[in-house]
Amino acid sequence: MAVGTGAFEGVEAQAIQALFFPKQGEEKMNADIIKEEARLYAIEYMVMNLYAHLHKILNASPETVRRVHAESRERMALETFPGMDAVESDSFSAETQATVERMQDGIEALLGMAKK
Repeated sequence: MAVGTGAFEGVEAQAIQALFFPKQGEEKMNADIIKEEARLYAIEYMVMNLYAHLHKILNASPETVRRVHAESRERMALETFPGMDAVESDSFSAETQATVERMQDGIEALLGMAKK
């Protein structure tokens, strides 16, 4: 079962390049931060790969994958984070939603789905 490549292209690739090769005048990240970022990158990639394989095993059509992704984004938008004030909760929610959407885009890229 072959799954396409290219989960981390475009903006993601630029972010990774900036992480390891900062522009002149920018501060270079220390080894611990690079290690943590690389670990998170690897975890995200493995999760995306697992979901892509699951969709392949289930013979999910591109429409089904997009519907499942849309439904999960709708549920995610309703999440609240107890213990945070409203501004913190909104900020955390927005960052979480952006990460989930980026990972869903990665899953679709691994499946070779054209971007809509």
